[in-house]
Amino acid sequence: MSKVLQDYTKQGKPRKWGVRKSQSRKYANRLYTLSDVYDSPTLKKAAGRVWSCGDILEFGKSLNGRKVLIHAQFCHDRFCALCQWRRMLKMSYQTTKTIQQALLGRPTSRFIFLTLTVKNCKGTELKQTVSTLNQAARKLLMYKQVKKNVIGWVKSIEVTVNRDDDTYHPHIHILLQLASTYFKNKGEYMTHKDWQILWAKALKVSYEPMVSVEAVKSRNGKDSINASVSEIAKYQTKATQYLSLDVDQDVKIIDTLRTQLRGNRMISYGGLLKDVHNKLFKHEDENTEDLVSISGNEELDEKAGTIIAQWNSHFQNYVITETGNSLSIGRKD
Repeated sequence: MSKVLQDYTKQGKPRKWGVRKSQSRKYANRLYTLSDVYDSPTLKKAAGRVWSCGDILEFGKSLNGRKVLIHAQFCHDRFCALCQWRRMLKMSYQTTKTIQQALLGRPTSRFIFLTLTVKNCKGTELKQTVSTLNQAARKLLMYKQVKKNVIGWVKSIEVTVNRDDDTYHPHIHILLQLASTYFKNKGEYMTHKDWQILWAKALKVSYEPMVSVEAVKSRNGKDSINASVSEIAKYQTKATQYLSLDVDQDVKIIDTLRTQLRGNRMISYGGLLKDVHNKLFKHEDENTEDLVSISGNEELDEKAGTIIAQWNSHFQNYVITETGNSLSIGRKD
């Protein structure tokens, strides 16, 4: 009897390889449909890459016995659920390490988490709306009232889909590293209303846009940033937003997202956090980035050998097909 792959995080939570791969196959089917609509060999080729993405996974074992991915062929498609997940894990790791290093130089600094929104837009307006959001965010950070306390920042854009009225809701998440004087000195702290007024000014809109401002709370004497980092690094658009039982609507949404978000950067850094990130991690292109080694080169137990798992459509999961081989040299994507 075939043995289903079981893989766990350091915290003991199961890694849902099968769920992501199943979503990737579903996305590939939508791309095949889209390629037929446009009679596009390019889209058909892209669908083929997504279809075979991560078909075979090779794992080694760490010194404490956990599985560590050492080889896989990923498609790097922006909306492939498997690649999205690996990219999110990698960005979370890099952002966390960047913030930890930045805090060594500015230990008294604090963080706030901003979510900046705009009214929903049509699919044909998404690219321009995202561009407007990015320009407004840059302007907001340059206002004197904000700039005087900002040490660094990390920013990402998320897009959700309203299927009922066929509109899109792009919004920005920003994790701001601020001087401690922002919370201590009179006249430095900005209320929610202050942020909302400045954001409306930066956007050049007459309505009051929705803004969320949250101070990163202190826990056990240390700043807890995990939740904020997860929000920053999460999927630009979740697979559940464009994969449903309505194939025609899925295809239309995927076409819009692929066209309108092409070339848009998932995550960006500024100030001290940009300097630190550039020193710690070399820049990688989204199409060629390493999605195998996502959290540094963990030391492997060379005596433990390898485990090979292959996607099984019948089980809709990965099954272990081979174990005990000698450890591969180096990690491959």
